[in-house]
Amino acid sequence: MKISRLVYIIIGSLWGSSFTLGEGFSKQQQINFFRDVSSRDLSGLAVRSDGRLVTGPALTPIHSDLDVDLAWDLERLDESSWLIATGPDGKILKLSYSESDEQSEISLWADLGSEQIFKLLVLDDGRVVAGTSPTGQVVLFSATGEKLASVNLPADSVFDFLEWDGGDAVLVGTGNPGRIMRIDLAAFVATEPPAMAPEDNSTSKISESNNVEERGVTAFGSIRDRNVRTLALSRQGHVLAGSAPSGNLYRFETSGGDPVILLNHEEAEITDIFVDSNGDVFVAVVHSATPEKTRVVIPTSGSATSPTPPAEPPVTIMEVASASTFSGRSSVIKLAHGDGLPDTIVSRSGIAIYRIAKHGELLIFPGGDSGELMGYDTAARRALTFAGSDSAQITDLSRLDDGDNFLLLTNNPVSLAKLDFSPLQKRHAETKSIDLRTLSDLGALRFNRLRGIDPTRLNLSLKTNRGSDETEGWTGWTPLSFSNGAWKASDLRGQYVKLRLEIPESETEQAQIDSGTLHHLPLNRRPSLQSFQVITPNFGLKLRADAMTFPPPTLAQISGEKTGARTQSDAERNKANLLASQVVPLPGAQLVTWTISDADGDNFIASFAVREEHSNTWIELASNTDQTWVQFDRSTLPDGIYFTKLVIAESAPRSEAQRHEITFETDDLVIDQTGPEITDVQIRKSEKETIIEVEGHDAMSMLMGIEVSLNNGRYLESEQTIDGILDEQSERFTLSIPSSDLEGATGFQIKLQDDAGNESARRIQFE
Repeated sequence: MKISRLVYIIIGSLWGSSFTLGEGFSKQQQINFFRDVSSRDLSGLAVRSDGRLVTGPALTPIHSDLDVDLAWDLERLDESSWLIATGPDGKILKLSYSESDEQSEISLWADLGSEQIFKLLVLDDGRVVAGTSPTGQVVLFSATGEKLASVNLPADSVFDFLEWDGGDAVLVGTGNPGRIMRIDLAAFVATEPPAMAPEDNSTSKISESNNVEERGVTAFGSIRDRNVRTLALSRQGHVLAGSAPSGNLYRFETSGGDPVILLNHEEAEITDIFVDSNGDVFVAVVHSATPEKTRVVIPTSGSATSPTPPAEPPVTIMEVASASTFSGRSSVIKLAHGDGLPDTIVSRSGIAIYRIAKHGELLIFPGGDSGELMGYDTAARRALTFAGSDSAQITDLSRLDDGDNFLLLTNNPVSLAKLDFSPLQKRHAETKSIDLRTLSDLGALRFNRLRGIDPTRLNLSLKTNRGSDETEGWTGWTPLSFSNGAWKASDLRGQYVKLRLEIPESETEQAQIDSGTLHHLPLNRRPSLQSFQVITPNFGLKLRADAMTFPPPTLAQISGEKTGARTQSDAERNKANLLASQVVPLPGAQLVTWTISDADGDNFIASFAVREEHSNTWIELASNTDQTWVQFDRSTLPDGIYFTKLVIAESAPRSEAQRHEITFETDDLVIDQTGPEITDVQIRKSEKETIIEVEGHDAMSMLMGIEVSLNNGRYLESEQTIDGILDEQSERFTLSIPSSDLEGATGFQIKLQDDAGNESARRIQFE
């Protein structure tokens, strides 16, 4: 009855309408190898941080009988053998390995009992120094494994060594407390007590004397942080020390004393320091998301002079890697010339970097906790991912004789592997599962550019899955054929895809493969009708004058980039203009709106038709319109109940062969242009008011209410029925008029209205 109510109904209906962006339906999935290929799925290739595949090393396991729980350090003993520091049983193993025939042999070299041996140092004269935890023991061995001297330092753990004074001394980095101790090797050996019985080869029993100064041990420097984690010698002769758990980098003068801090962190661990030949310093820093988990082992007992350890000591990341995933991050920081401005060159989440080595222009970073092997190209200034290990961590590496290859030590399980940079090898890479977002037919795969390889020599395969499971539901590998600059296979369909790329062994050039683009066509899903509304008749739309204007395209539309807010489409602009249009009284007008939902964002054209209840002839009121509404003159249709149908057809840019056309049977339309009948009027007067009751009936429409116009100029209306519910085609309305409103009135006019906009009137005189 009121214009505000009708406007609310119309606007509410139009607001629910769904408009979609009419764009091409062929999609492009970018394949960025740096993001989509994991370290374990590479061999003979590496991935640069710009997404490019380049020639890289292969990692192959070496069969060995390493029957230990943990392996910490790998140090070269001579031309064909290495020493391996292990725990928690305190064994030093000797590895004999021939790269030519790839034969390895493991033997026990020394046994220190129940200890973690974190670090070994092979001196220039062939002697070996070992450091342990939790007793902070330093042991000196001859080149053949004979124990020459040992001492317990006033600390819990020994983490690193640095050969000093031309081999006459050793600097020792300790934990809890964080100290650098200097051991004079000549005094160390000279003060060693008499050897034990020959049959007792255990070095767990040490000298009864624990006066370390008498053993040639002096303080070189100390830090406030708990652990001196790693040591290095700068090109200027300074001693560099990395700490934990604060993660600071300290610089000591050659005379020791108080350090200078070059790097400072809140919670971190410096796991390695690498000094380049030009004096640049590279520092590996591990940030743990759970501070109680640190690679530094704090024991439950220590030496008499060491600080009291915490009641619940933190555990080693490497020890728990098989039970929980590392959730921290790592970075490699460069300090130009050793003391320049810190520059983060590599940063990785969920990975711990343990070591730094160099191969040509490449820095190599072994780590975990999924056996990752990373790198950095110092010439191109790009981060790299290399072939990784099936073990949880790569804890150490050592260069082999030829200079192109490295020997790797891994944990969980403990094993050995060879990192091979030689070009004569088969190279392959496999992506992780790539989500296309919807089930699609796969098209061509193209690369931005190939370098150093004939495209016809590049072997590509795809496999697909309709589900997200990493192992179940995958098809077999389907080879792709090369034609017209692209790779393609027919009849491939799925929502998840994996790509495998192989380069034959005969291809020896430095291949480079840019990021790829996989074209695919999402399968066309059927649109659905979300809502259909027949608006109150006799109101129409006065469209805004600029409803058909088109603003120039944006950069996001042209480039295909996503923006924070969705780019407005033509349909959305039309919707905005429609919602801004005025609702005006328009006798005889009928407005119908609908809402179409489509998951694929198709464009639609609509046809709307009606037919009388007892007729088979459809009367088309709108044909192939791109609007979500239709407005027509209802006065041209005879009174009656009409069935309606809405035909939605997908249109361009959807290809004609793929277009859906769906017919929806929608709400009945009532054409009623006959006013209701007033069947009875009753008037009851009292001292304070006059009550008017009006009874009426309509053959087709619901009754809406009454309007009363007094001939004294007053106007009243009512939707109040006797039973309180407005729900019938026959109703009895009541209206109470205060006596003050009747002053001067001798009669009135009653109008009875139905919801089709029709009305009937009757004049009444007061008696």
